[in-house]
Amino acid sequence: MSNMMAESIATKRASFNATAKELKKKSTGEILGRVTISVGASMLKQGDDTDALIERADACLYAAKRNGRNRVICEVDPEYAVETHNRVA
Repeated sequence: MSNMMAESIATKRASFNATAKELKKKSTGEILGRVTISVGASMLKQGDDTDALIERADACLYAAKRNGRNRVICEVDPEYAVETHNRVA
């Protein structure tokens, strides 16, 4: 992963508000629940096909979910390494 890409992801992660947000109905003020977001980021590598790119992004996404949700995980994160190491072939 290029340094520029890693810096961009780090910047976005730093500005990412990791607090679940309440979903409120405007017309009544009723609280409908909480919303969270998990993101998996992958970068296209030379020789990749679409499946390889999506497989890595998917592994990053599931690592984000397993590590508490409301997270952004990319391929350089230790959580991604654990996710790929623990996968069953």
